Amino acid sequence: MFENLDHIGIAVKSIDAASKLYTLMGLSIESIEIVDSQFVKTAHIKINSTYVELLEPTSESSPVHKFIQKKGEGLHHLAFKVKDINKSVEILTKEGFSFTTEKPIKGANNKLAIFIHPKHTNYTLIELIS
Repeated sequence: MFENLDHIGIAVKSIDAASKLYTLMGLSIESIEIVDSQFVKTAHIKINSTYVELLEPTSESSPVHKFIQKKGEGLHHLAFKVKDINKSVEILTKEGFSFTTEKPIKGANNKLAIFIHPKHTNYTLIELIS
């Protein structure tokens, strides 16, 4: 089902402040995007075939804002690319998994995305994208 680890999401208060570490290490932000459905601004930093995705909330309604308020800045989620997101959801649902939304939604880079509820993943938020 999983093709590869697409990105590691890191919740930050400020992309500008958080990106300094990566630029000092010789990396650069490849793209910045506002994802209205999640109330976040994202920055994508490519490392080989995987990305670090910095997530800055754009509203207090953002799940990332709530995450930072509760846990502070840091690792937010792991995102795995799947061939067929709807088939993956179907298989996992049949096995008793639930999701944070009813169906996949448009996420960053116009990819379909859905998060597996963390109660099924040892409380590590896992995103499926295609």
